[in-house]
Amino acid sequence: MEQYDIQQLLKSAETQLIGLGDTIAQLRVACDELREENNRLRMMNHDLHDLVDALAKPEMPVEQKQAPVLESGTSNGRERLQTFYNEGVHVCHMFFGSRREPDEECMFCQSVIDGLPPANR
Repeated sequence: MEQYDIQQLLKSAETQLIGLGDTIAQLRVACDELREENNRLRMMNHDLHDLVDALAKPEMPVEQKQAPVLESGTSNGRERLQTFYNEGVHVCHMFFGSRREPDEECMFCQSVIDGLPPANR
């Protein structure tokens, strides 16, 4: 094989690798966006389940059934936020629903979680 052919093959392989690297980077960004959206939807789903449960309670007065207000300080709310935080999701107002870097601590998230009353058991 001639040196020119080898150099052309190397250049072609290099171009393909650069393209593959770009594709992988795009896939990583798309996966991160999907994870963040999934986390936001999971949290919304939990809130909606709580709302449905609040509406389904028969002992609740009719006025409250029409406009229930979910308390942010419920015991399972703190546990849920702590679970999301432990899974690597921001629960603070600044970065809500976005992914935290591995082993990254967020003082804003911790202050939100610590500001809720502890679970009553």
